[in-house]
Amino acid sequence: MKSYALSCVIGWLAFWTFGVIAVVTQGLHETQIITAAILAFGGLLAGMTSYLKLCRECS
Repeated sequence: MKSYALSCVIGWLAFWTFGVIAVVTQGLHETQIITAAILAFGGLLAGMTSYLKLCRECS
Protein backbone atom coordinates (compact mmCIF):
# COMPACT_ATOMS: atom_id res chain seq x y z
CA MET A 1 0.00 0.00 0.00
CA LYS A 2 2.92 2.35 0.62
CA SER A 3 4.12 1.90 -2.95
CA TYR A 4 0.69 2.95 -4.28
CA ALA A 5 0.73 6.01 -2.05
CA LEU A 6 4.23 6.95 -3.16
CA SER A 7 3.41 6.48 -6.84
CA CYS A 8 0.23 8.52 -6.34
CA VAL A 9 2.17 11.46 -4.90
CA ILE A 10 4.89 11.27 -7.54
CA GLY A 11 2.33 10.95 -10.33
CA TRP A 12 0.34 13.98 -9.26
CA LEU A 13 3.55 15.93 -8.69
CA ALA A 14 4.66 15.17 -12.24
CA PHE A 15 1.22 16.08 -13.58
CA TRP A 16 1.16 19.49 -11.94
CA THR A 17 4.84 20.29 -12.55
CA PHE A 18 4.94 19.42 -16.24
CA GLY A 19 1.42 20.74 -16.80
CA VAL A 20 2.40 24.15 -15.49
CA ILE A 21 5.57 24.09 -17.58
CA ALA A 22 3.58 23.26 -20.72
CA VAL A 23 0.91 25.89 -20.14
CA VAL A 24 2.59 28.83 -18.41
CA THR A 25 6.21 28.97 -19.53
CA GLN A 26 6.89 31.27 -22.46
CA GLY A 27 9.65 30.98 -25.00
CA LEU A 28 9.67 27.20 -25.33
CA HIS A 29 9.98 25.38 -28.63
CA GLU A 30 7.05 23.32 -29.83
CA THR A 31 8.87 20.05 -29.10
CA GLN A 32 9.52 21.11 -25.51
CA ILE A 33 5.84 21.94 -24.98
CA ILE A 34 4.76 18.60 -26.45
CA THR A 35 7.27 16.74 -24.28
CA ALA A 36 6.05 18.52 -21.15
CA ALA A 37 2.43 17.77 -22.10
CA ILE A 38 3.20 14.08 -22.64
CA LEU A 39 4.98 13.87 -19.30
CA ALA A 40 2.05 15.62 -17.62
CA PHE A 41 -0.34 13.10 -19.18
CA GLY A 42 1.86 10.26 -17.90
CA GLY A 43 1.75 11.78 -14.43
CA LEU A 44 -2.02 12.05 -14.68
CA LEU A 45 -2.32 8.37 -15.59
CA ALA A 46 0.06 7.28 -12.84
CA GLY A 47 -1.61 9.43 -10.20
CA MET A 48 -5.13 8.41 -11.13
CA THR A 49 -4.49 4.67 -11.37
CA SER A 50 -2.57 4.53 -8.11
CA TYR A 51 -5.27 6.63 -6.41
CA LEU A 52 -7.96 4.24 -7.60
CA LYS A 53 -5.93 1.25 -6.40
CA LEU A 54 -5.55 2.90 -3.00
CA CYS A 55 -9.30 3.50 -2.81
CA ARG A 56 -9.97 -0.13 -3.66
CA GLU A 57 -7.62 -1.45 -0.99
CA CYS A 58 -8.94 0.80 1.76
CA SER A 59 -12.58 -0.15 1.33
